[in-house]
Amino acid sequence: LCLFSTTINTPMAATAFFGHFFLGIGPGIAFFLAVIAPKSFVVLLSFFSAFYWLLVLLVTSALFRGFVPLPSSQPSYAGALLAAVAIEEAARAGVWQMHKRTLSVLQGMSSSSGHSFTKLDELYLALGWGYGHAAVHVLFMFASLLPLTAGHGTAYSTACPQMSIFTVAALNSLGLGASLVALCVIAMEAWGRRSSLGAAYAPMVHAGAALLTIGSFRPGGCTAAVAAQLRRQCWCTANGFVARGQQQQWRSRRQLDSSLRWRRYACRAGGASSYRQPTSWPSH
Repeated sequence: LCLFSTTINTPMAATAFFGHFFLGIGPGIAFFLAVIAPKSFVVLLSFFSAFYWLLVLLVTSALFRGFVPLPSSQPSYAGALLAAVAIEEAARAGVWQMHKRTLSVLQGMSSSSGHSFTKLDELYLALGWGYGHAAVHVLFMFASLLPLTAGHGTAYSTACPQMSIFTVAALNSLGLGASLVALCVIAMEAWGRRSSLGAAYAPMVHAGAALLTIGSFRPGGCTAAVAAQLRRQCWCTANGFVARGQQQQWRSRRQLDSSLRWRRYACRAGGASSYRQPTSWPSH
């Protein structure tokens, strides 16, 4: 690292601090206010998810305590990142078990009170789990650097002087945070459909996003790595909506197939005259 020292005044320090703050954390705050905050239960769920993932990251850091300092080489950093991703993906299985239990309890409460628990409510729960995961990652990986932005200098990497370390960290946290929210939705939908391919999608994309951060160690690689991270964010978000639509179609087809099987059974058992057509048919 190299430090480009300047004698900056207080307004410039505040500009650097709040500029990086709103770049790396501002979109997450806006998402919370627009999507999470209107649902009080989802707010509580996101806080619980953040506490759960905080424990996971603390356990991960404790496990790596005996291996630091790591050799200053890209393979060693890649191995550490892949090991951390493996621990987090194993912890995501625990999130799925808690998610299933939460769905069961809420569906029972809704049916007993005469209200309907819709598929949109399930999506909000998955977003709450994913937002807690993303928030803790952003706090760990980026918010801890924010006080340094108000200093009397700007830190650059010798391998990539095009952007400061703070700008790279802000953009990486923005891309990775949005990807973690989308990956949580994709993983929940895949496990709900018992899709092994969909279940493997989240760990693979998570590992790829983590390995992209190593691109900043290559000469001029930070610009390409950050751009790829942001493209991956848009890609994961789009796939999250596609996964949600696929699950809706899968459930509709199951309901339709069940109705058709019941119709054939009724026709064979009592004849066509004894069959009563359902009042409503599920749509695709």
